[in-house]
Amino acid sequence: MSVTTYTTKKIMKRTKGRSKHPKHGMAGSTNKKAHPIYTAFHNMHKRCNSKKGQDYRLYAEKGIVVCPAWHDILTFIKWALHNGWAQGLTLERKNGDKNYSPKNCIWATPLIQGRNTSRNVYIEAFGEKKCIAEWCTDERCLVGEMSIVARIKRGWTAEEAISVPPANVHNLKKAV
Repeated sequence: MSVTTYTTKKIMKRTKGRSKHPKHGMAGSTNKKAHPIYTAFHNMHKRCNSKKGQDYRLYAEKGIVVCPAWHDILTFIKWALHNGWAQGLTLERKNGDKNYSPKNCIWATPLIQGRNTSRNVYIEAFGEKKCIAEWCTDERCLVGEMSIVARIKRGWTAEEAISVPPANVHNLKKAV
């Protein structure tokens, strides 16, 4: 489904005359996948309201709630369409300590969203502080995340852990 399929005008036309359970056509069915906006809406509510959800403790137990306006799916859909939703983007809270609301949420790529989590480990190197995932996209980085972590655990400096190329196993065998 494209963004153009779900314009505000079409959403309102579909819901005219319905009050309690408006039809938006995004929830999916047994043979039709739910639209990503609906999935974001559903997952946001599940994280904050379902005690059976795996992320409940990370959200609801920390006091994170969904703003009252976003309890209405149509309001959320309209916000999404007017605030940068595109295929492949996910709902991101700018400040992880604040609630789900129009002021605190944006649509972001999974890479950007992965940089905004309390589980990230930040490293200062070359006068810059970045999370390990960010260092891996830096042109000075010559190894992957696991190598950086392992090297730092072995006592390497941050600069060395990031910029020293991996040892070539074949070359080491030849030297022995």
